[in-house]
Amino acid sequence: MMRLIAISRDKRFSKSDADAAILNAVINCLEQQGHEVVLISENEFQESGEKGDLVFGMYRDEKTLSMLDELQQLGIPAIPPPQAIRHAQRNCHVDMLMNAGIPMPPTGNVGFPCWLKKSNGWTESPTDVIFCEHEFPANLNLNGYLIQKHIDGDLVKFYGVLNTDFFYPSDNKHLRELATQAAEVLSLPIFGGDAIVTLDGSIYFIDFNDWPSFSPCQEEAAKAIAQRILIVNRNS
Repeated sequence: MMRLIAISRDKRFSKSDADAAILNAVINCLEQQGHEVVLISENEFQESGEKGDLVFGMYRDEKTLSMLDELQQLGIPAIPPPQAIRHAQRNCHVDMLMNAGIPMPPTGNVGFPCWLKKSNGWTESPTDVIFCEHEFPANLNLNGYLIQKHIDGDLVKFYGVLNTDFFYPSDNKHLRELATQAAEVLSLPIFGGDAIVTLDGSIYFIDFNDWPSFSPCQEEAAKAIAQRILIVNRNS
């Protein structure tokens, strides 16, 4: 039996109860297999320095990531790895994926329509992602925003867990291959995001997230995430 530390997502990054629901579902899977799981917030983790055989969860604060760096040096793994969370920030993951040849909408001076996306960190408020059809919002400082070309097509949400059989939607093999490749570039074992599929079948990733809510596939995802956690612990 292992003692595992689960860290919940801070409320400023969580838009619904779905984040808590997937984390609790993973905890239930692990507890059913006989493991002890301690659920705490990021603030509680930072204040207590709680330790276990492995830490997992939906952390994002840099202080938490630095503490997890130190635990990893002591041989205590973290899922996702702290460096992967740093990679998942938009100002980092867009460049990394484009440099790796992952299909993304062009950025920079792309004309209209386009999207303004806060480049540093994650989406926290409605003004962090803005659609601009003909012009930029008046009195908005564009510094700190990524300008990304708008791509017409169907929006597809996807979810996956590396090194498991789980991917949603399961019937889109090409999307799975590209999303898996992107997750490997980012070293992000638990991932999801949004893709645009154009009329000719081309795929463009417009968002790539660390540990999403897995709302349409929560039960299957929880089993896969628990499996991934146990695989990492056995190999550590």
